[in-house]
Amino acid sequence: MSFADFLAVYDLSFHGAQVLVSAATDLLVLGIDCPVVVAVASAIITPETNRFVIDDLVRDARAELGLAQLDDDALIIRVAQSQLRRWAAGVMSDRELAAWAHKVIGHDGPFVLQALVNADDEFDDVDNSWTTLADAYVHSGLLDTASNIFALADPWEMNRVR
Repeated sequence: MSFADFLAVYDLSFHGAQVLVSAATDLLVLGIDCPVVVAVASAIITPETNRFVIDDLVRDARAELGLAQLDDDALIIRVAQSQLRRWAAGVMSDRELAAWAHKVIGHDGPFVLQALVNADDEFDDVDNSWTTLADAYVHSGLLDTASNIFALADPWEMNRVR
């Protein structure tokens, strides 16, 4: 996953702050050591950390890296792409991915992500059978869905701050 993946998760909810700091640290290891990345990597996150301090660091990093604030639909598409990368790397199971999509994206989310959301409903349908064949069917659908979602343009590439 990239720093942009973690930034998208952070933008969706504050729970990604520690992960964002870790991602900035990874950038430092890769030799990307601009001042704002150093500042984010150096942030200490505790339950008492003031969200506004982190938001200021993120705002500066966003400007430095050219990652504009995304609108709601573009943000959820970018987060879905991030989650699919985690799934493809084996960090999430099919069922975890589908449950996440149903909970976070929901049936009212962007149309282009509805096949991902519907995978959770498909798992509900096959849960009664508990068959490997049924799970394989849903997995096959997730592979196709992932391919389609990865084919969407990265919203940050489309909205790159120059």
